[in-house]
Amino acid sequence: MGHSGVARRIAAAVLSGVVLGCGSPDGGNGGDGGGGPSPSPAPVATVTVAPGDTTLLMENMAALRVVLRDSLNNILTGRTVTWSTSAGASVPVSTAGVATGLALGSATITATAEGRTGSAQVHVIPRIVVSPELPSLFPGDTLLLSARLETASGLPAGTAVVSWTSASLGIGTVTSGGVASGVATGVVRVTVQAAGAAAGVDLAVVRRPGTTTRKIAWRYQDGTFPPMTVEFPELWVAEADGSNAVRVSGYGDYPMEYSWSPDGSRLAVQYWPITANGMTASRAALVAINADGSGEVSLGAGGVRPRWSPDGRQIAYRDHNGDLRVVNSDGTNLRNISSGGAADELDPEWSPDGRLLVYKVQSTWCDELWVVRPDGTGRRRITIPTPACDPRFSPDGKWIAYGSSTLPPSGAGAWLVSPWGGAAIPISPNCTPGGSCGSPAYAPGDWLAGGYEVLVRSGTNPGPTATYDVRTGVTTPITLPVGDSQVCGWSPDETMILYRYLETDGRTRIGRMTSAGTDLTPISALGREASCATWQPSP
Repeated sequence: MGHSGVARRIAAAVLSGVVLGCGSPDGGNGGDGGGGPSPSPAPVATVTVAPGDTTLLMENMAALRVVLRDSLNNILTGRTVTWSTSAGASVPVSTAGVATGLALGSATITATAEGRTGSAQVHVIPRIVVSPELPSLFPGDTLLLSARLETASGLPAGTAVVSWTSASLGIGTVTSGGVASGVATGVVRVTVQAAGAAAGVDLAVVRRPGTTTRKIAWRYQDGTFPPMTVEFPELWVAEADGSNAVRVSGYGDYPMEYSWSPDGSRLAVQYWPITANGMTASRAALVAINADGSGEVSLGAGGVRPRWSPDGRQIAYRDHNGDLRVVNSDGTNLRNISSGGAADELDPEWSPDGRLLVYKVQSTWCDELWVVRPDGTGRRRITIPTPACDPRFSPDGKWIAYGSSTLPPSGAGAWLVSPWGGAAIPISPNCTPGGSCGSPAYAPGDWLAGGYEVLVRSGTNPGPTATYDVRTGVTTPITLPVGDSQVCGWSPDETMILYRYLETDGRTRIGRMTSAGTDLTPISALGREASCATWQPSP
């Protein structure tokens, strides 16, 4: 054979991956052709299942992977793998290595190849849902927390031993049964564990209302603005006995709704534009002012029912388009938190911990109650479709009082509902479909300062008034000194009551009496039409 033939054989051998030797591949003594059996494949030495330890929510699936290696640690492919589970009823595994969590617990998933095995642990846990979602209470008060175990799709996941812990015993404690106790004002993380899962909730311990009785504010409905020959409301502030009365709204301004800041140092006031006799006066504005009328800060071009957050840093209101808005009390960071629906969103009220706003969605006169976080998230309805008006958070945040019209299914009257939903509780007599009874007082301060009693009144206005104690369920009538009168609210120390009554001249006047019904003292001026007065909050 010439050199060119040898070169061709070497080249062919290189391309085919065969190493040339002195003999033939099968041990023969020569020849260019011929063949023999391929080398035996390396056997499986180790089987590894990954991940080696995995956790999944009940109803979810986990795809496991298997890695096969020979004795030299080379990865092997093309081998047959079988899968098995130690708990076929609760954590079955498919022929492709997909484990499914059908029940709480753990299982060992085993992969087998050529007699070698490897395994992994799969733990099936529930989703834990803590209720209430944003709990709050007073120092010294208690609140039962509950933990619900759910599957990935929200179905009940069975039962398991539950344990509770508090991150700060100096703020709040929790028992093994989930009973939380408030120790000092603040927010504490409470954690619950069950069946290998954990969840947490922030427990807010809120300040009890103060007990220092200071000033009052009210509106005269019959102020004058001579160029327009129409009556203008005026906002006034005075001492608790009516002395040192000062008008705090500007001349020509038309104050509608207002509210005190939590510390009682400022007022948020809605001004309404008015046109009469071809003249335009007042302005569409929402402002914050000091209690003496000074230091005005603009909060926007206009808004309805301004309400301060418990820390005094934000104000919620409804704009003239029916959208909810929140603005810092210094006028900065105005934002819209409306749902964007066609219905108006009205009457915002803050929860005592500042983490929620309750408001009314109005498509007619009164409609549904909803809650939302101040950043616009977490929006949800808390009452069934029923006429609901004028929501008020209880001072401890556990309840919302609201009034209902005469339409079914709730019926007329005053009701309590949890911020987290559930059935409404009647708190005034004859609260049945088609019945006629009270609604929460429309003036601010419808919850007594102690935080456990809510003011209710009859469906007629002014009408009889009573209080309802949420702890005992007892309704206590209030006897006013004159007919055609209406309770406005208790003083922070709960020793005095402001009320509005009809004077002999046909105008309404503000009076004050002790909670026992004595020491009747007129507050507003005789001969002027006064609206219900509100107490300055106690710091």
